[in-house]
Amino acid sequence: MNLIEFIKEQNQPLEELVDLLPIPIFYKDRKGVYLGCNKAFEEFIKLPRKKLVGKTVHELFPKGKADIYFQKDEELFNSPGIQVYDGQVASRENDLYNVRFHKATFKNDSGEITGLIGAVFDITKEVMQEKHLEKLASYDELTGIYNRRKGMLLLGNLIDQSKYGKLPFSVIMMDIDHFKKINDTYGHSYGDEILKVISQILKKNLRDQDIVFRHGGDEFIYFLPKLSREEAFLVSERIKMSILKRFENHEKKICRDLSASFGIALFPHDGSNVDQLINRADDAMYRVKTSGRNGIGFVDTV
Repeated sequence: MNLIEFIKEQNQPLEELVDLLPIPIFYKDRKGVYLGCNKAFEEFIKLPRKKLVGKTVHELFPKGKADIYFQKDEELFNSPGIQVYDGQVASRENDLYNVRFHKATFKNDSGEITGLIGAVFDITKEVMQEKHLEKLASYDELTGIYNRRKGMLLLGNLIDQSKYGKLPFSVIMMDIDHFKKINDTYGHSYGDEILKVISQILKKNLRDQDIVFRHGGDEFIYFLPKLSREEAFLVSERIKMSILKRFENHEKKICRDLSASFGIALFPHDGSNVDQLINRADDAMYRVKTSGRNGIGFVDTV
């Protein structure tokens, strides 16, 4: 037996019956006018039912959300039955909830659709938990930028898009010079703080459409859509100089000479897949490391 059938079989007035339920319940007529609700719904949206009854969503809620509620109601009326979907509800005190609506139409004795009844389930905690898990799966916990898994996935997506549009882009491998010495001298916690600063420098010097991620340890990779290797060089030079300037007056003497080495690979000239591009950018960067550090190298010049 569904909720509507159960309600029809009761001798109690509908308002008394639904007031017994702890789940927010509301019901409307075919024109979308509220006929009533239970106490749980009053408490949920922080509005007394006497101010709800006889009103439409457009008289009670902000236009953007009211338009969505109205549209979903019309979809249900046009395809009678049961409707389940996720959305958001803002209370009259501007509390915002993520919710799951369960709604169903009901008929009169002549079989005509005369209204709907809906239940609202608060799924805010579940949504927040999902977002938290998604963040853990996609972002480096220390630096707050993308982690290796997410970065590699995005790089693969960019390759697919660029193949279709035949658009070049640059991939840059960056490694902090002598970072092991910092960890050995001051400890890994201090080294972690340096990594956070470097991450902020990278984000500050990149465009919104550029992607940067922590490849591992003190290695970072960023890729620059639609930029040539010459343009990638200029971006990397700016980052290189920003790192030098940021640490030149550092409290720790060993950090005052902190620098980074870069290797640039160009798609599709230097590789047509993720592994090829990263390996060749890494090779270019490694050659810079072995020839003095604090520089920028290209694949075809190493």
